[in-house]
Amino acid sequence: MQAVRRGRFGPTSSLKRDADIAHVEDINSPSEEGIAKSSDASKKYPFVPESLSDNDLPFIAKDLVLGRSKQYKSKNQAISDTEQTQDNEYWIVIDSIVYDCSDFAAEHPGGEDVIMSFVGEDCSWQFWRLHGKSVMEQYGRALRVGRTEGIRNRFPESVRYVGLSKLGDDGW
Repeated sequence: MQAVRRGRFGPTSSLKRDADIAHVEDINSPSEEGIAKSSDASKKYPFVPESLSDNDLPFIAKDLVLGRSKQYKSKNQAISDTEQTQDNEYWIVIDSIVYDCSDFAAEHPGGEDVIMSFVGEDCSWQFWRLHGKSVMEQYGRALRVGRTEGIRNRFPESVRYVGLSKLGDDGW
């Protein structure tokens, strides 16, 4: 059931309703009561409950998030032991909320490279250009691990033209 809750099966999947599922068994560990799964147990920042508001998320320091970025690692050649253990956690930032896309990256409809190019970085305007609020509510809330401050998008947001210019105002 974890895969369905985390958005692993889209609307075209054969798993559509709870009535379609005859038997579901979690063989990893007891998790529904808030006990961390075995894969989350080793993480300092496990997934938070979906019911938790964004303001109540644990704060994650800017350096911890940036430490996962390839851009940051290439500038600071010495990689510590903590950074090596973080390599399997793919964190992205959208509107100052940190999302762990480690498991989701391979299943992203746009491909894994899209998420991997923003690991440890802010990708807010790129996300909102391609996704709506419903996508964030359906898939994003389950991937939240915390909130942060001070991480900027490395790409300037391009201007979006919404309407036509005045007639005769060609700029020629």
